[in-house]
Amino acid sequence: MSRGVRPPMSSRNLTRQRSRIAPVFLVGVLAACSSLLGIEEVHEGPPPDGANGGESDGNSGSGGSSKGGSSSTAGSSGRGQSGGANGGEAAAGAAGESGEGGEGGEAAGGTGTAGHAGTAGSAGTAGGAGGPATDTTVRGHLIDYWGHKLSGVPVEIGGTLVTTDNLGAFTIPNVAAEYDASLVVEFPDNYDGEVFGWVFQGLTRRDPTLQVYTGLERQSGNVSITPTHADVTLTAGRTQSVSFGGPDGDWDFTDVGALGYSQTSVGWRGPEKTQQTVHGLIFAQDPTTHLPTGYYAYDAQPISLNGAVSTTSPVTLDMSAKTISSANITGTVTPAGFDTRDNRVFLQFTSNAFIKLVDDNGPNTFTYNVPTIANSSVTFAASEGQAEYGAYAVAHQDALAAGATGVAATIPKPSDHLAVIPASAVNKVDASTQFTFQASAGAGGVFVIAFENADTSLLKTDGLYIVTSKKTLKLPKVANDTFALLPTKSYYWRVETHGALANLDAAAGPTGFMDPFSGDYYHLVPEGPRRGSGSFTISNYSDKITIAP
Repeated sequence: MSRGVRPPMSSRNLTRQRSRIAPVFLVGVLAACSSLLGIEEVHEGPPPDGANGGESDGNSGSGGSSKGGSSSTAGSSGRGQSGGANGGEAAAGAAGESGEGGEGGEAAGGTGTAGHAGTAGSAGTAGGAGGPATDTTVRGHLIDYWGHKLSGVPVEIGGTLVTTDNLGAFTIPNVAAEYDASLVVEFPDNYDGEVFGWVFQGLTRRDPTLQVYTGLERQSGNVSITPTHADVTLTAGRTQSVSFGGPDGDWDFTDVGALGYSQTSVGWRGPEKTQQTVHGLIFAQDPTTHLPTGYYAYDAQPISLNGAVSTTSPVTLDMSAKTISSANITGTVTPAGFDTRDNRVFLQFTSNAFIKLVDDNGPNTFTYNVPTIANSSVTFAASEGQAEYGAYAVAHQDALAAGATGVAATIPKPSDHLAVIPASAVNKVDASTQFTFQASAGAGGVFVIAFENADTSLLKTDGLYIVTSKKTLKLPKVANDTFALLPTKSYYWRVETHGALANLDAAAGPTGFMDPFSGDYYHLVPEGPRRGSGSFTISNYSDKITIAP
């Protein structure tokens, strides 16, 4: 049995900041008896503080003035704002240059009454440091689940549509403090191809990395697997697993016989050629519980795969008996209580390959025997439900080692009560229809709303993903209306969570946001380059909706 990166649909199917430009104040020098006013520079950033610089008490003559030194820190382009009559701090200009220190408050005296000399004003307080920079340009990147940089993809922000370059980068100027980003990924796959719209709602960061499930074609290559000496080591009560892993995908085989496979195939996404590592492991299982009791052989070998040719790439694994140390991991699970439970344990390799060691029917207190093998760590996962049929959740603890104790996993509850408002719109969904759901306690602030075409016979797969903090929303425009769910077609929608992310900016970090258990078709195994403990949930299917003509 093998699993690869799941298709992009099926079972899974941003603090508001406003740019403020301080007004430009123009003043002139009046007649000699007039008061002298301070001239403020054009600047970006917040207005001055008013830090009480000296004022003149005199009635005739003007008060003295004093300028602050160049004390500002690196600021933005342009000079720092001068202090006003009350000696305010310097404000920053635009990005890149260092802001000059602001001027101190100008002392100003009024016109004196005859015979009464005016008192000179005291020195103004020196201008403060330049304020924070304001940059309205968004410089982002687009990656897929495996971290591939996606080129040639249209990305839209604020009505401006650009295309990602060969490094998956895009630049859009003059973007509001808070913004939505939308894009369309289309690639040859599944007969006539696949096309998906993505919308990220409520971003504020200027350097977002937008992550999508897929955007590159699926590849496959023929392989032969020869496990030498397995005929001796693979005795009764033992099982052999073989797993492939690399930068572009993974593939695993369980219950592999002593002779291996003279020819089979493995899959990945992206380039036609890829380098992977093949791992083989022989271990014993209890005949009743099927839990591992010992480990007897292991080997790892590199392999070159080529999806452009039909020839077979061979790999030979030395599965002769070896001494492999092992110890128990122990811990507890706090279930969500909405469905049946399962525990799974995986050996995860730095190559991105994994081998499943345990598949257990969910005891909440557990003890499992795991090996110590170079370039690997142990992942424990506790789940409820079955994603292909309904609501599902998994919590996982990663980077464990043999002998770990006190391992704890709390399974979150998926979102529920999916509905459209008004209910009568279920068969005529349009731009005014509202979609609403209830999130579970502790769900965090980021949700992925996934729309899946209900017609599985279509030769071209389409769908829509909305990454948002909203629990009530409408169908958004995608890439200036270059993509939309198909009129008269029916869809299901579901709600995903990937850990407890605080906001959209947290979901747009350099490595993306997708949980390691979100990539597998059934969400049962950890896949991809992301590491770290976390959780993934997906709601039950909504009622079927139909898009208005």
